[in-house]
Amino acid sequence: MAKSCKGLAMELVKCLSESDCVKVENRSYRECAAEKSPSIPSECMGLRDTYFNCKRGQACLLPSLNLLLFLLSGTNI
Repeated sequence: MAKSCKGLAMELVKCLSESDCVKVENRSYRECAAEKSPSIPSECMGLRDTYFNCKRGQACLLPSLNLLLFLLSGTNI
């Protein structure tokens, strides 16, 4: 996991660990993060969305970075 999203992931896990979804319903972090449930605080949902956007941003950046590195390498086609 990229360092830039790791802090968000840790905050999300901490938030979910304090939620009823994990504590009372005994569900996994992954299950709780995957759906919108009334037992998950809005703070956790906000962290989840921010984390997913962070990961999505990194995935979108990778093809552009690869193209840039290819162009900078000076390789002729």
